[in-house]
Amino acid sequence: MRFWLRRDRAIAFCLLFLPVMAQAQDKNEPNNAVGEATVLKVGKEFAFTIDPQHDVDVFKIVPPEDGVLSLNVLETPEVHQPYPYWLNAEGAVLWEGSYYGLAKKGEAVYLAFRSHYYNHDAQASPEEIRIRVDMITGAFDAEPNQSVETALPLVTGAEQVFMLVPQHDVDVFKIVPPEDGVL
Repeated sequence: MRFWLRRDRAIAFCLLFLPVMAQAQDKNEPNNAVGEATVLKVGKEFAFTIDPQHDVDVFKIVPPEDGVLSLNVLETPEVHQPYPYWLNAEGAVLWEGSYYGLAKKGEAVYLAFRSHYYNHDAQASPEEIRIRVDMITGAFDAEPNQSVETALPLVTGAEQVFMLVPQHDVDVFKIVPPEDGVL
């Protein structure tokens, strides 16, 4: 910095020094993208914070078997309900706002959180958020059945268990009536 001074003028100035306070670092940070994701184990509880205000936290889950991953939010600050969305390995959104995600054994799935659906409502977590991701198996043995070609046959009078998971899942069933009549 240079100051040109003239003999006949006085210059008054002051320098302002602001102390920078060190903040406690979240041990999971940085985990804002798929490449930095924190590993979560299926069935194990995990605690994290969304901090600072517009933070995004990404977690990597490697399913032990085929099925559906089920997100359970065990505890959350009163100020917000964390907004989950599922990503693929390239970071593209698979299912947004869903607490369920389809999973194949050994293929990584990524679960991301932000503090709210709308970014302008975002705020930091004053307390930890506790979650657990569980595995649901068996009810999805018929998947994929999203088209007429892959429709699941139903037997009239027999019980069929299925789930519409993940969000926006479409299941198509084929019914062959044993005789003429009304279903």
